[in-house]
Amino acid sequence: MELLIREKLLAALLALYIALLILDPSLLRRSPWLLKPDTLCSLATLFIASRAAELSGLFSRVSVAIVRRFAETPFALYSVLILSAGLTAMLITNDAALFIYLPLVASIESVWGVDLLSLYVVTTISVNVLSALTPIGNPQNLFLWQHYALGFAEFVVGLAPFTGVATAILLIYALTLATRIERCSKPPPPPPVRVNRILAASSVAMLAALVALTHLGVSWAALPLAVALSVAVSPTVLKGLDIPLLAVFALMFLDFGELATLLHNLLNPFLTSPLITMLVAVALSQAISNVPAAIILSSTPRKLWRYIAIGVNLGGTGFILGSLANLILLRLTRVGLRDYHRYALPYFIALLMLTLLLSSAGT
Repeated sequence: MELLIREKLLAALLALYIALLILDPSLLRRSPWLLKPDTLCSLATLFIASRAAELSGLFSRVSVAIVRRFAETPFALYSVLILSAGLTAMLITNDAALFIYLPLVASIESVWGVDLLSLYVVTTISVNVLSALTPIGNPQNLFLWQHYALGFAEFVVGLAPFTGVATAILLIYALTLATRIERCSKPPPPPPVRVNRILAASSVAMLAALVALTHLGVSWAALPLAVALSVAVSPTVLKGLDIPLLAVFALMFLDFGELATLLHNLLNPFLTSPLITMLVAVALSQAISNVPAAIILSSTPRKLWRYIAIGVNLGGTGFILGSLANLILLRLTRVGLRDYHRYALPYFIALLMLTLLLSSAGT
């Protein structure tokens, strides 16, 4: 009960599941299928791999180097953080990357003694949009990748144009935000960080195993391998894993898998073209978050997968409910709802308009 009080989103999803179960008791029988065990195992593997990378000090070492090199020039610092956080998210998911980079922003803010609210938000935006490039970059991509049985390269090629445009706009936006920060004197260098090379290598091995086993159709097998490797290298990796977050995804699959069945006939008449499919994905993401939106739209034909992926990833950058990563931002930092929307909505509107323009020109 204490867990449900603390984890309000988890409690809301559990209440929705109970309500759906009351409306249709057969949901209990169908739940194991709706749960998407392969995807959940993959997510758990990613959580373990990201935890190992975090504990190894690998990303902290990179972060220290960034602070030492770029803290004197705000736009350079913004750009490096945006790109490094985004590239990290491509490998360990957007949510996991935030647990590494948001504390880094907090430490930079403390050293500088300046308000960096905008840097918190654009870092969160960066992990949302750059993670769109790879099928393991975020949960909605992972789900679509496995649901439509897509190749790794096929997914990357399909999302590359959108990710490129989104990144370019974000860097331009960061330039306008960084110019508001006065050039500061060079801060004292952060303390050195030691890297546990064995732990770092084990993290890379877990990610490689997940990709290889997913191609073989047995992605679930990566989880026991990750657990065994963690126990052998450092049992502390398994401590502190965000189990409630994994439970949130499980309940999302259950709740919105059921709602997808209920809404399929309602939405199907609107999914008449790639552009409309993308807009529906954006709108659903704004209302119920992008992972549930992907689940609900997953009954559409395979040929529309790219437009669903673009829509749900774009939709994660708008209102706070668009992505679970946005909620993690509120959970880990002093950023408030008004602060988030003040910086996030202008970017979302610009990206939506340009994506619509380019999509219309390409159809």
